[in-house]
Amino acid sequence: MNIKPISVLLGPALLLSSLTFSTNLLADWTGGIEGGQVLQGDEKGSRVRFKLSNSDRPFSQAFYADWIRGEGNSNSYELGYTPRYWFTEQAYAFGEGSVRTAESLSIDRQTRLLAGVGIQLIDTQSQSLFAEAGAGQVSTNYDATIAVTDTTGIAIARLGAWQILTEFIKLELDADYSTAKDLVQTSAEAGISLRVPGGAVKYSHRFRSIAIGDAEANNVTDSSISFNYGF
Repeated sequence: MNIKPISVLLGPALLLSSLTFSTNLLADWTGGIEGGQVLQGDEKGSRVRFKLSNSDRPFSQAFYADWIRGEGNSNSYELGYTPRYWFTEQAYAFGEGSVRTAESLSIDRQTRLLAGVGIQLIDTQSQSLFAEAGAGQVSTNYDATIAVTDTTGIAIARLGAWQILTEFIKLELDADYSTAKDLVQTSAEAGISLRVPGGAVKYSHRFRSIAIGDAEANNVTDSSISFNYGF
């Protein structure tokens, strides 16, 4: 594997970071842009992520966008909106709307509308752990090699956690499992961040899988390095 020097990989990311939203952008909203490079895997190329959130109670909201520009000029993206209504300090109801494409998974377009409940098991300055379960509808248009368009009900389970080990090191883990008629999708991403001036350098490893009916699962993995605003 031929990996470019990190200084070259982070150049575009550092430029993107100058566009980052600050906490003063909109009252109680916070967000940022992270940019980097997918070093290896099925979707090599440049990755840009955007996040914007409002953590007010009892109603909190989050927007996100993920874009990967592949080496072969392919594009994969995901856009989503997730509101939460908090019943207590730990328990909440959530909704989610998202649309994505994923050429490596043979998906031309997939939309999801979900609703469910979640619980914040741990929420401190150095640790966070939450779990969610929900149901909704998913509509998937696959590319011509599979030639399937399907709309069906879906059930999901999700887990997310992060922990700050020291002043300079942070670990993150996100996992998502969803099942519908003749469709099972799984994703997991683990990352480690190192605090640097202006933000953090993050290394991530991601696994994604999609299984349709009795066909063999299509598995995709990638590793990436990025510059993140914040820590």
